[in-house]
Amino acid sequence: MNIVKGFGASVLALTVAAGGAFAQDLQIENADWWKEAGAKFDGVTLRGVTESTPPSSFVSDVLAPKFEELTGIRVDIETTSWDQMYDKAIKDMEAGTGIYDMIYIEQDIVYAYLSRDFLVNLTQALADNPDLKAPAYNEENFTSFADNFRGAEDGDLYGLPMEAFIKVYLYRTDLFEDEEIRAAFKEQAGRDLEPATTHAEYAEIAEFFTKWFQDKGEDIWGTTAQAHTGHPASWYEFFESVAPTYGVYDWGIDADNNYAASVENGGRMNSDEAKEEATDT
Repeated sequence: MNIVKGFGASVLALTVAAGGAFAQDLQIENADWWKEAGAKFDGVTLRGVTESTPPSSFVSDVLAPKFEELTGIRVDIETTSWDQMYDKAIKDMEAGTGIYDMIYIEQDIVYAYLSRDFLVNLTQALADNPDLKAPAYNEENFTSFADNFRGAEDGDLYGLPMEAFIKVYLYRTDLFEDEEIRAAFKEQAGRDLEPATTHAEYAEIAEFFTKWFQDKGEDIWGTTAQAHTGHPASWYEFFESVAPTYGVYDWGIDADNNYAASVENGGRMNSDEAKEEATDT
């Protein structure tokens, strides 16, 4: 999430600081502090725009109402498609119309805003307004992911991480521990049924379970994934989600070597590992 210039930085700083405190099942710490800190802003309305995603729905449907309940500050979140979100936010800032007080974007494009001085320096804003700094808030508690939202020159935060697209491998222990299934898999594969550590193993296990349940007349598939094929961003899913499991990180681009991409120039985008990845998937 990134905060747009135009309204009082103190109000904005208070608003974004709330997110981290409410995220864990809305177990609010120091509720009285939030009420006291927000009292002087009672009746203020803040507006934001974001791509429509489950996390952004959580912000608009859960966090925003709770924040208003505690502070009296209303937060209206407009959810839309990614391209519309970007278009609306950039045009608003370029025109200086001040429609949006905050934007909720990916780290990949933060410098489209930051390089043009569109964002509030949150580090400085909280230093200047210590009474609006939540007791549990500490920049040092963020992982290095937050560095994506820091200014190149001052190292200050201009946005706070709200979510991360962490790739999680979940499997059903009831199936992996079923003795009949384990015996059948070992007979077929020649090894014990264990969670996959390679894509070859992943595919083998998925195919096994698909056939196992089809043979039993059950409509259960061996795997499912948050993915899509045949759309313009397929390459993104390819390099972002699959390539790292083959040792190809950062899309195969070496940012410390003049952003080299090809092996010939020092990158890994067309490396043997990347080619193996493309063949396997």
